[in-house]
Amino acid sequence: MTARSLTFMTVVAAAICGAGSAAAQPMPADCSKAPIPDQPAVLRAPGQPDVALPAASLRVQSTMKMSRDTGEVTYDMQALTLTDSAGRATIEAQVVVLSRAGQKLDGRTFHRVPVKDLDAQEKSPTGDVLFQAWSIKGRNIDVNHVEFVASARVEFGASRGDQLPGKIRLCVAAGQKSMFGEVLKTSYDVVGTFSAAIRP
Repeated sequence: MTARSLTFMTVVAAAICGAGSAAAQPMPADCSKAPIPDQPAVLRAPGQPDVALPAASLRVQSTMKMSRDTGEVTYDMQALTLTDSAGRATIEAQVVVLSRAGQKLDGRTFHRVPVKDLDAQEKSPTGDVLFQAWSIKGRNIDVNHVEFVASARVEFGASRGDQLPGKIRLCVAAGQKSMFGEVLKTSYDVVGTFSAAIRP
């Protein structure tokens, strides 16, 4: 399956979910503009100890060619992954952002607002959603952008060698209902600083 078809399936799934449940439930709080503390990234959940996410990496997940009114445009889907271990990780938080092919993320900031409507999301000059995807999984956690909405902000600094530092805040509010009728009972907050190893 191509990257283009995967993206199309994601958009269709999001549209179905949005039509069925988004209007019936209040929009979760938007934390994309909230302060990000200057401390190493952690995963927070109410009533549970913080889980440190010290291992971070950035890689081009896929490259896509899209036809637009201005001609063909090539994009990189860049995945930022934070885990609780550089070895056998048990917790993983990931966000995927869109950039022009070969373009560095230095100095860029990406936002996502907590709604299913893709038209409300931040877009590129060609009209493509910049903050493509997010997920948190492991230890009985499995939440993602297809089933639930989240708000987020990712700030990238200046790269130093093969490291790209930055800050992240990814908030998933409890009480949401997925397209499968599942109610999210716990809220999650991935927040703090990271230094991502740039992978080929």
